[in-house]
Order: sequence, then C-alpha cells, then structure tokens
Amino acid sequence: PGSSPIVDSESLFVAFDGVDKQFFVALDKKTGETRWVRDRNVKSDW
Repeated sequence: PGSSPIVDSESLFVAFDGVDKQFFVALDKKTGETRWVRDRNVKSDW
C-alpha cells in the first residue's frame, strides 16, 4: 500500500503500513533524523 507524506516547516511525516508492522514516523526535514515514531497496533487487512 502507498501513503502520501505530509511536510511542514520542520518535519516530514510518513505512514508505514506493512504486513507485520504499521507505524507513523516524523523525520527532520533537514537532517533526515527520526524525530519520533508511533506504532499503530492494527492488523493488516490484506
């Protein structure tokens, strides 16, 4: 599955929806460093 990233003045936000793990991540726009990660704790439906 695909996702549409969101960009603000400091971060890039991306949703990852894998078969075994789903999470949201915020990356620093300038350095690429991970700012935070939030698990989605949902089961894949495909």
